[in-house]
Amino acid sequence: MCASCHLTGWERYEDEASGQFLVRAVNDPGGSLNIDDDPEMDEINIGCENCHGPGSEHVANEGRSRFIVNPKFLSAERSSVVCGRCHDRRQGYGGETIGYTQALNEEGELARPGISRDQLITEYTDPIKKGPTMQGPGTENNIWPDDIHSSKPHQQYSDFLKSKMYRNDRLQVTCSDCHDMHGGTPYPRSLIHDPDDSGSPLCQRCHQVDVLSHMETELNAKMKGEQTRCIDCHMPGTSNTGGIAGDFGRMIETPPYANAAEEENNAYWEGPINSHVFDVPLKTNVGVSGVSPGRAMPVPYTAACGTCHIVSELPFR
Repeated sequence: MCASCHLTGWERYEDEASGQFLVRAVNDPGGSLNIDDDPEMDEINIGCENCHGPGSEHVANEGRSRFIVNPKFLSAERSSVVCGRCHDRRQGYGGETIGYTQALNEEGELARPGISRDQLITEYTDPIKKGPTMQGPGTENNIWPDDIHSSKPHQQYSDFLKSKMYRNDRLQVTCSDCHDMHGGTPYPRSLIHDPDDSGSPLCQRCHQVDVLSHMETELNAKMKGEQTRCIDCHMPGTSNTGGIAGDFGRMIETPPYANAAEEENNAYWEGPINSHVFDVPLKTNVGVSGVSPGRAMPVPYTAACGTCHIVSELPFR
C-alpha cells in the first residue's frame, strides 16, 4: 500500500462494496490531487507532519518546540528511524492481506517520528516477517546471496544499520548528515554536497585525514585523481528501483551482442540505487563469483573500474 509512505496523514478502511482496503487522505486546499473522491483536494506526498509529527499543538502554542519533533535534536538512532520507517522493506502487521511492507502497528497506523528502534521492531513489525531477509512469497530477491546487500529499493535503512557509519564507537552518522531532508540542494538525492567532486566535503569533512593514505594502500595511488570518487567503491549500485518503469540501471562494457542471452553472459550491470552498507564488495563475493555477469551483484571492480578498464582483464580481489 503506497499511501502509508507517500501520503502525510491517512485513514485506512475496508470498502464494503468491493472488499478492498482503501484510504482517506487529509484535505489540503493547496493539494494537487483528490485520491479519495470527496469534495476536497488532498495532501499528497511527504509533508511536514510525516517527519515532525502532529503539528496542531505546535501551532496552537505559538510554535513552541516542545510540541513538535525535531529530528536534529534526536539521538542518532531515533533520527535514523524517522527515515527508516519508510526506507526499509519492513513488514508491518496485516501486510499479507493488504499488500504493504511499511512499518504499521496492529491498528494500521504508521510509526510516528521520534520513536526508538526497539519500538519500531516491537510495535510496528510483524514478528514473523521482519524485513528484507524475511521469507515468504515475493520476498526471495530482496537481498543478494551474501545476505548483506539489498537488491530492491527502499531498503537503505536496513543496509545502513550494517555499516560502520552506524556501528562504531566514535560517532554515529545519521541520514541528515549527508542528505538535506527538505530537498533544498542542487545535487541528486538531496545530498548536501556534490558526490561527483572527488574533493567534496560530502565524505572528506569526516575522512579528509585518511583519504590519501587510504588510496595509496588500497589502490597503490599517490594522487586521488579527478575521477576517483569515494562512492565509486563504497556505494556500488546494488539495487534496482521499482519506481520508474524500465529503469534497471546500466550495462557495463557493452559491445553489440547478438542477443539478450549473450549480453547476460558477458556484460555486467550497475543498478540505479547505491548501497548504504559503505563496504567494498569484492569479485569473490558469493553474489558475483561463478555467477553470469548479467545476474551478478554489482561490485566496484566491474562497475566503477569497468568504466575505464576491460572488466574481463581485471584481477580478482
